[in-house]
Amino acid sequence: MQDTQTHRIAPAPQTRNVVRLDPSDTGTTDPSRAYQLFHGLSLTDTEDLIANATEELDVLFARIRAKHFDCDFGDLPDLGYEVAATAKHYGLDKIGKVAMDMINCARIHDPMALAAVVARLGRLVHRAPEHLWTARDAQ
Repeated sequence: MQDTQTHRIAPAPQTRNVVRLDPSDTGTTDPSRAYQLFHGLSLTDTEDLIANATEELDVLFARIRAKHFDCDFGDLPDLGYEVAATAKHYGLDKIGKVAMDMINCARIHDPMALAAVVARLGRLVHRAPEHLWTARDAQ
């Protein structure tokens, strides 16, 4: 007969900072930047601009997701800066802020926070066309 050992698992320590995940996270746009982008554009030009923005952000996010999946975190800060610059160009403030959060998580090597921030960035990137159209319609 084998001896059995009982192990007690210690409870998780209390933390001061609590993060609440919100899968319905909405993005924001800079109204002045939206005005500069869309002022005087025809519908066709607006569609092209939004398609370009969407494509740029989707390509960058696909690279981020691949690096994250492969646990290759060294390139994530550079990709995060590219996303932040692209988001700033199109007036997508929230995407830029979350990209900067991703950079911080990658630099401090926090895989749990990084996973949450990459998921949040993905939700915002996928909703970018909706936010751009909303900003355009508000003109």
